Amino acid sequence: MLKSMNIKKESYNAQQLSPSFKRIILYFNLTDCFDSLIELEKLQDLKLLSQNTIYSEFEVQSECHYQQSLHFYYFQKLVQENKIDEIDIFNLTILRINLLKLAQQFGKCYIKVVIQYNNIIIQNNQNLIEKHINQLFDGFLTEQQEVILVSSNLKQKKVICYLRKPIIHQDIIQINSLNFKDIIFQDLVSQIFQCKEFNSQFISHLQSSYGYFQFEYNDFCSVGFECYLYIQDQLEVLSYQILKNVQMFQYNINELLELPNSLKGQNLKDEDIHQFQKLLNSLIIRFWQILNEKNISISIIIKQIHWAIQYWEPRILNRLRNLAQKNLSFSTYANKEKIFIFQFEQIIEAYQEKQKIFQDETQDETLSSFLKQDFEMISNQCAVEVQYFDTHLPYRFKLFQKSNTISNQQKPIQKTNICVLGLTKTGKSTLLNILINPENITIIDHGNRMHFSTIDKQNGIEISQTCQSETKSIVDQEIDDFVFTDTPGFEDTDRENRLINQIKIFSQLQRSPQIIFLILIDGSKLCENKNNLQSTIEHINLFFGEKLFESQLENFIIPVFNRLESDTMKYINNIWDKEIEANISNDNISYFLKAIKNRIDKERYIQLLNASKYFDETEIQNLIKEKQKIQDQITQLLRDNRISEQLISLNQQVIQLQEQIDNKSTQKPQINYELLKGIKSRIFDQCRQLQNEQKQQQAKIGFNLELNAEMKESYDIILQYQDQICQRLLKQVTDVIINNILNDHSRNVDDVINLCSQLSNIVQNFKKQENISVFAFFDSLIQQFHNLFINQRLVMDLIDKLKSVNNLSQFINNGQKIQNISVQYLEDELELVKKSSSQVQNNQQIKNSKFRNKWKKLRISFFKFIRLVEKAQTLEQSTKLRYERLRMIILKDEYEQLKKSQAPILNQ
Repeated sequence: MLKSMNIKKESYNAQQLSPSFKRIILYFNLTDCFDSLIELEKLQDLKLLSQNTIYSEFEVQSECHYQQSLHFYYFQKLVQENKIDEIDIFNLTILRINLLKLAQQFGKCYIKVVIQYNNIIIQNNQNLIEKHINQLFDGFLTEQQEVILVSSNLKQKKVICYLRKPIIHQDIIQINSLNFKDIIFQDLVSQIFQCKEFNSQFISHLQSSYGYFQFEYNDFCSVGFECYLYIQDQLEVLSYQILKNVQMFQYNINELLELPNSLKGQNLKDEDIHQFQKLLNSLIIRFWQILNEKNISISIIIKQIHWAIQYWEPRILNRLRNLAQKNLSFSTYANKEKIFIFQFEQIIEAYQEKQKIFQDETQDETLSSFLKQDFEMISNQCAVEVQYFDTHLPYRFKLFQKSNTISNQQKPIQKTNICVLGLTKTGKSTLLNILINPENITIIDHGNRMHFSTIDKQNGIEISQTCQSETKSIVDQEIDDFVFTDTPGFEDTDRENRLINQIKIFSQLQRSPQIIFLILIDGSKLCENKNNLQSTIEHINLFFGEKLFESQLENFIIPVFNRLESDTMKYINNIWDKEIEANISNDNISYFLKAIKNRIDKERYIQLLNASKYFDETEIQNLIKEKQKIQDQITQLLRDNRISEQLISLNQQVIQLQEQIDNKSTQKPQINYELLKGIKSRIFDQCRQLQNEQKQQQAKIGFNLELNAEMKESYDIILQYQDQICQRLLKQVTDVIINNILNDHSRNVDDVINLCSQLSNIVQNFKKQENISVFAFFDSLIQQFHNLFINQRLVMDLIDKLKSVNNLSQFINNGQKIQNISVQYLEDELELVKKSSSQVQNNQQIKNSKFRNKWKKLRISFFKFIRLVEKAQTLEQSTKLRYERLRMIILKDEYEQLKKSQAPILNQ
């Protein structure tokens, strides 16, 4: 144990004590029984100071025969039942807080410490006893030389003895490390006496024996490092609860900012829209003001947020309900009773509970230290919302956000991509299922028409039997040497879904070395009119843009005519020039039709017949032929008037054949899988042929997005601000990372240094590589702290939104990507953390008087742990972890001091 400045080294007996100082006995019952307390109650009236602290005052006679007061403090319930080897940290913390308050009232006094065990062999449990003494007196009575132990055996006999502590000869301020030669062990145990019960003789012996030491309270007294960490952990849990609610409140605000009609437009004159925007803006400003108020407690911040919600929520909700009647986009708010999720009552209850238990005047200061960085980040986000409120950026970003489904780190595809295109219900999924596995195809009777389906649904793409497409998103299938991309029908997706699918397809095609389009055409409808085929081309034009028609289409398309009868293609050829290509005023459509006709003329197209044509009816046809042959024989016999037994036999054969035909007809027909395999083979052959032609001619294809008017306006406005917002985003990401580095209890100082080095490498790689995406950089940073950013919903949401627009820009004419951003702020922060870590490693803070003054309550603990590390072979792992935790606390303080000192430089 180390000597503290508040305790003198000498130990006294009762005869050596000054009569002017109080005499105090601190009695700690480390058993799960309370016989001693019952016996104590028989001697004296007791006063309950707290739940587990009892006080009594005895009048004892000194050696000079005058009466002397003995102040007796009895502490119990420090161990749990059946766990008497472990002191309960919660009860210990309460005791240490109460003990610290009592110590402030003691003044200059003499203290004697008594610890009671139950039937313990003291000589065999010195490590356990030393551990308990450390827990009880760390930061308070750190150098008492003698502790009186009371061991109760089964016969209720109390053995009372001294425990002589090891004495360390060294000055605390000057020491940085100790060797075993500095520690002198005295006789550890010497027995005083025995008694059967807690009586006046027992008190007298306690009073008169050695074991007193002089004590005077000063600022170095504390609850001890273990209890300090426990309080910190409990307050950290509370701070997380507070932060979670504040973040959720901010997230709810962001949801309101994303509402469609918050955008200026045709509803601008609507009074409900106007008042809704006005109320929302004023709420955000008030929220920002609350977070930026100086020198107010966390409880006041929580109450002010609650009061703001009480004022603004009903007013905003009233406007939203009105808007819900006018616009479906607001329908979710029609029956809502609340907008904001903020559990005020639970927070205040938890806050008051911690305050009542810990009775710590620094509770708000500790909570503020935990929440400071997070509140600053939320405040900065509010400032952005206020600054850009009139531009309605959240709503504009929301228009494009769903399109962000492509990773920036996707690797190029080495196989040719076959993109399957066509209107709803043209058979794209059917075609892909045939290519995946022809033998997984079945044919079902759906009303008056046969349809393709799959046998094993899990190993195929669902095929719709209705007028709605089953494919709502892009489906990629790698088959042999190709990657086939199934797309949703052009006309059955809304504006947002179409944009999502465009980005997905474009990104997929961009990664491929070669591209081929399978154009699905409904042959039966084409025979009736050309509208469907024209609609397909129009949607392809809308989907891929004008650049597609600047390419040599014949080098990239394979027409697939579906739902054909045996002679349908002959009919289509006959009407193509006169009907299908006639009277076409649109040049793009005319160009596309000519390209399709050229593929037909060269027999470079695919035919897919109606499903019923793929039944294998060979056996029935053979039976019919055989029956017809016999009937012809019967007819000839009748003509020759040769009625004989042969005629009877032939009639009998006809009957039997008809029965076989009827029987076969009632059975489910067999599918001719060879025909389906033939389709797959022809498609692959034509794709390979076209693939080779593209390589020989070095053919390239282009495509671009065409945004509608609303999206184009939003895109142009976002471009004005995206670089600024991205720079702010990097600061937010940096703050989140640094905050985590300094507050994650699972790390030690060495871990921090290694992590900073890894992050610095990521930064340097980003600066060196000119073509690296800023979002790949973000992904690399966040990958180091994946679990952390799960809770950073708005940060991740903003990254997602910026990434969406950035992905979009590569497919838009004159699109603008985010420029390279400055990473100086991140570099500066990492440098501060590394510098702080190095100083902690070198123990430079110990020599710093400012640091010692600020951390005077922890300084003794720090020196103590430095010494204990030298005895690591006898220490428990928990002690080492506590030592590292303390070093991390010191690291955080050093970082904050360095940042304050460099703030003027960084702001220049």
